[in-house]
Amino acid sequence: DWRFATGEALRDEEDDEPTAAFGADVLQLVESGPDHVDRGAYHMMLAAIYGAQRDILVVTPYFVPPPELLTALQTAATRDVEVRLVLPGRNNQFVIYYASRGFLAPLFKAGVRVAEKPGPLLHMKLLIVDDEVAFVGSSNQDYRSFFLNFEADVVAYAGPLQKALRETAEAEWNASNPMEGEVFARLPWFERLGIRAAALCAPVL
Repeated sequence: DWRFATGEALRDEEDDEPTAAFGADVLQLVESGPDHVDRGAYHMMLAAIYGAQRDILVVTPYFVPPPELLTALQTAATRDVEVRLVLPGRNNQFVIYYASRGFLAPLFKAGVRVAEKPGPLLHMKLLIVDDEVAFVGSSNQDYRSFFLNFEADVVAYAGPLQKALRETAEAEWNASNPMEGEVFARLPWFERLGIRAAALCAPVL
């Protein structure tokens, strides 16, 4: 952040000594932000979703996915990958609460299972793909995290941490209440209106 804001490097990072291997995990730190034109975290998540063979489990407080991410989740579900999404039952952002629900209808149609976590705001951000990879960090599944904000995520490949993160995500799923696609399709008119109005703000949420 200092280098981005001032153009000054605090130290010569190329002089760092290589870190000795330690532990059984293979981890990768991925930073992203408006100064990263490669959108590394976003593209890595898309690649992981398209490469899924068995299941995908997403836990996020803010779900306002760009079109490519929405398509990736739909495509995974239609090729018989189990796709599950955990959202907070109550949100501290009124507009985002409604905007996120505007993306659920096509996911329900594709076979994605969605659940809401009751209680205080769920602020965990996890993306688990098979027993191969897990993303954990500051990125939400939304436009702001992928294209506007400075974020940092750790990618854990098959190993103890990836397994632990899956167990955490599974616990959140088990503690959540399933949403029924048929019930969602029959929401009251004022909620449908709120969803449509909030969708107009999606690119800046």
